[in-house]
Amino acid sequence: MSHIPCLLLVDDHREVTRLLRSALETSGHDLRIVEVPSGEEALLEMTRRKVDLLVVDYRLPGINGVELIEKARARQPQIQCIIISAVQDAAARQAMRKVNPVAIFDKPVPLGDFINTVERALGLESIILPEEEGEENQRQSLADLLSQLRRAAGAHCVYLISERGRVVARAGDLPDAGIEVSLLAALMAIYSASLKVSRLLRSVPSFQSHAFQSEKFDLVFLPVDTAHALLLAGSGLAAEERLGRTLRYAQDTCEEIEQVLKAIGAAPLPEVKETEEPLPATSGVPTQNLEELLRQMSGKKPQFDPDSFWEEAAEKHRNLPVNPDVISYEQARRLGLAPDDE
Repeated sequence: MSHIPCLLLVDDHREVTRLLRSALETSGHDLRIVEVPSGEEALLEMTRRKVDLLVVDYRLPGINGVELIEKARARQPQIQCIIISAVQDAAARQAMRKVNPVAIFDKPVPLGDFINTVERALGLESIILPEEEGEENQRQSLADLLSQLRRAAGAHCVYLISERGRVVARAGDLPDAGIEVSLLAALMAIYSASLKVSRLLRSVPSFQSHAFQSEKFDLVFLPVDTAHALLLAGSGLAAEERLGRTLRYAQDTCEEIEQVLKAIGAAPLPEVKETEEPLPATSGVPTQNLEELLRQMSGKKPQFDPDSFWEEAAEKHRNLPVNPDVISYEQARRLGLAPDDE
């Protein structure tokens, strides 16, 4: 019988654990999920069962989340931990990092990133984005290229990403696994926008490389083709003295990746060029006959002439009295209100 991973959710806010539990239960994985509202109850629960992953809020009644993790590891050293917190205090954040959690999530928790982190922590196959047929060989053939690029560029990790934001192959992991899903979605939005601009201009797709610097790690993002992009993450990759070299390594690898993708049939299809020929006429009436018909119609007098109508009406009622209650016999006869003389 295979082992069913056990997750212990610790938060005194019931709505938070309910949301996380619902996301885990709909992820498609067979998991045992236990909820408790305090660190003391979590430690009691750990005397009853082996816990694989502890998901804990930093601020709890009684001992806080960091203290709980330290006590939990004294009992079960193999336990993995994820911290959830709305606390931004520098000392508290430093204390969280010292216990080396898998990830630290700020509230509200991004559920896509949370599920991805749980899968990575427990070594589960991703069910959110299942593998396609034949992808196993693709991953193996591309992994070597990405590993070589990782070593050459001195990167922490290298990802090959599809236009859908899916990781096709990887070498290494992001330093902050908790932001992977959101980060890839944001980067692929940049990628998609560049394609749209090229289509609007009806030009050959040309992409720009992007470099991002931060205190934790840098990112270098560049296209491979119209369906794939390359992401490198690591310390100092986007620094001025290293960026040029990093891009050269990456661009050389892109050419080799394109060849592999073509060999396995994963390269994008060429775009169909729009025709510049005029569209054929859809009317059944020849153009010259239509023009003649319009000329004939323009020469005819309209059946109803509004100007003539009002001139005739004014002439007919010219002699009506000012007092509408009194009219003469002649006026009544003209209006058809009296018989004509025989």
